[in-house]
Amino acid sequence: SWMQLITKHRASCCLVKSRDLHWGLLATKDHKDISLSSLRMLLVADGANPWSLSSCDQFLNVFQAKGLRSDAICPCASSSEVFTVSLRRPGRGSCGFSQSATGRGVLSMAALSHGVVRVDSEDSLTSLTLQDCGQVMPAAQMVVVRSEGAPVLCKTDQVGEICVTSGSTSASYFGLDGMTNSTFKVQPILEDFDQTKEGSGTGTGTGTGTGTGTGSVGIITKPIGDEYYVRSGLLGFLGPGGLVFVCGSRDGLMTVTGRKHNADDIIATVLAVEPMRFIYRGRIAVFSIKVLRDERVCVIAEQRPDCSEEESFQWMSRVLQAVDSIHQVGIYCLALVPPNHLPK
Repeated sequence: SWMQLITKHRASCCLVKSRDLHWGLLATKDHKDISLSSLRMLLVADGANPWSLSSCDQFLNVFQAKGLRSDAICPCASSSEVFTVSLRRPGRGSCGFSQSATGRGVLSMAALSHGVVRVDSEDSLTSLTLQDCGQVMPAAQMVVVRSEGAPVLCKTDQVGEICVTSGSTSASYFGLDGMTNSTFKVQPILEDFDQTKEGSGTGTGTGTGTGTGTGSVGIITKPIGDEYYVRSGLLGFLGPGGLVFVCGSRDGLMTVTGRKHNADDIIATVLAVEPMRFIYRGRIAVFSIKVLRDERVCVIAEQRPDCSEEESFQWMSRVLQAVDSIHQVGIYCLALVPPNHLPK
């Protein structure tokens, strides 16, 4: 396994996915004679997904006795358009803040569905715990803009799409005026309120006069600078200490009755309802379809061959209740298909 290779070669850096950490936990019997003390950086490539946090925590708890340092686990965020957005770096920098600073946020999913960051209590069923993805890459600049409409700069408590400009991001591609240009050539704008006043008055020489005045408030927009940014496709916000938090992606975003839901969050909720007994190898798909001018959520899962129809029906009932209570959204279609019937 990859942990045995680390022990054999005394590797200092390792690139894994959170599922590698998960399967490593399930095969602890095969890892009796390993040492992870040489590991300086365990880079978690998919550190932005909802399952990564629990995988990192559990892996550290189990393998800390094997020499794994707590500051060696480094989640990161990346996309095909901007490559690496941010990563948590081990060790301390000489600048004012620690580059190995870590953050964890317990956020309200109801507020996130409205695009707002609001802290929630840890014991709440409707909360989402996020881990940070480190700081922005050196020599790069990052902004968060609205995911829909004009690329207006978000406030500090708003969730938006992360955009990056640096020498390493993609640029232009084919330079098409449509989606390509709107992805690779974004100029964030700042909204400001402009109050203009207009007044008129008339008067007579006897010392009496009348006057009328009208005032209007308009919104003016201006670019924040001359640089062009690239859309990453990742949804998130900037936390304290310059830490980047990613809570979803544009691809998995579903808008149901004006509220935004992320497919990964719903998958995590469904998989929390006894997945090993009912779902074949954890294979599940969540997407939305248009029904009566609005989107509706559909969940398709592969059924285990040894699972009876009655047991599956009871599991489906529990899934419907869980998604409704946690996300406050109803599932339009929940279907089970035989093993290996979901397209890759």
